Amino acid sequence: MARSHAIHNPGHSVAARGCHRLLEFSHGQAGELGNGGGTVPGGIPAAATAARTGRYLAVSVELTTPVLLVLGLAARPVALILLGMITVIQLFVYPLAWPTHIQWAAMLLVLLARGGGALSVDWLIHRRLMDASEH
Repeated sequence: MARSHAIHNPGHSVAARGCHRLLEFSHGQAGELGNGGGTVPGGIPAAATAARTGRYLAVSVELTTPVLLVLGLAARPVALILLGMITVIQLFVYPLAWPTHIQWAAMLLVLLARGGGALSVDWLIHRRLMDASEH
């Protein structure tokens, strides 16, 4: 299993190395995907680069959207992003996991329709904007 240079670079923080290891653990190695028929500058296989970018994007979404949902910050856009991610996972990764994906989608559709509620940051922002517009 090949390791990227980022883990061994002393200039990277412990958090960056930890996120990189989490990425490797949760989404596998780019080198295992093979060469998609071309290379990008630096001689890296194009398929590996695309897969690496996709994995970084997926991990970023998986780590940030739950925090935003708990805070109730941008609840509707976050719910829409997660519905898109669930759709991609259902269609291309785990097609037999539809019972779980239906439950997640149902919860996210409620958030999409109703928003974060009265205990959310969205509601506090909305209230402050309404108060400011009255003065």
